[in-house]
Amino acid sequence: FDFYPYSYFDRLNRFFNDDEARPVLENKLFTHFFYSRFNVQMPVLLAFNHRTTFVVGNVVHEVADKDDFRKILELLLSGLAENESVFIKKMWGSYGGEDIFRVDKNIFSDNSHFPDDLYNRVIRSDFIFQEQIKQHPVLDRLNPSCVNTVRIDTFIDKSGKAEVMSAYLRLGIKGSHVDNITAGGLAVPVDIETGRLNKFGYLGSSENWTILPEEHPDTHTKFEDITIPFFDEVKHLVCRMAALVPELRLLGWDIAIGESGPVFIEGNTFYDMSGVDLNYGGYRKNPVFKKAIEEYKGIKTK
Repeated sequence: FDFYPYSYFDRLNRFFNDDEARPVLENKLFTHFFYSRFNVQMPVLLAFNHRTTFVVGNVVHEVADKDDFRKILELLLSGLAENESVFIKKMWGSYGGEDIFRVDKNIFSDNSHFPDDLYNRVIRSDFIFQEQIKQHPVLDRLNPSCVNTVRIDTFIDKSGKAEVMSAYLRLGIKGSHVDNITAGGLAVPVDIETGRLNKFGYLGSSENWTILPEEHPDTHTKFEDITIPFFDEVKHLVCRMAALVPELRLLGWDIAIGESGPVFIEGNTFYDMSGVDLNYGGYRKNPVFKKAIEEYKGIKTK
């Protein structure tokens, strides 16, 4: 078989990534401040919090109750257009689309139904608040219900060169504000040279992946008719970002396609390599991944 077991990927991840450097990517606030220094295009950071302490711009707010939290949301939404949203994301430890919330002005339409659960979750942890990005019309053709991202992974070889290994497009489904596979989304392999989508995709769940027909089930857009815009720029961007954290040599990146180019959403030091393995058609055939295997085996046998 051309596929590797999950446990093998886990060993490689721990071997190639320095635990002390992981917070650069595993903490979303750290990630934003780090990469903003290098002019990487990212969603606009509106605010962040540590439990009941909120920072909006350069102003610190102490939130004592639900009404104070409501005022923070009103302040953030006041600067956006009527149909735009604020995304609230847990600062660390959010996987599979969990602890990601989308809030728009409709949240205030009925005071009696203001989401107490959201307030209670946010003040018990750390979150970042980001402005919604406008994705490219080509991605809207496939699925307009959420921002759909390219999962693309990189490896830094012994010489320090960062290379792309593979890519697939993650697609949400109607009614979902995230594109994560475990949240019922789809995955479609991407030709790494051209950026064109494969003819077939996969439907994922928390337990397994099953093969799909040739189109998105909601929009009925055929996968093979789509070429991801700015794909060369996407590849250049992830290699540049990877080179900035050389202690982390095996990484998965989530990149959105904005109207004017790629937008960095997040990087992952622990990522589902079984997913890229499947979408590539077996990582035993992947020329870049072979370099990682050869280095790992060579050091382990010494």
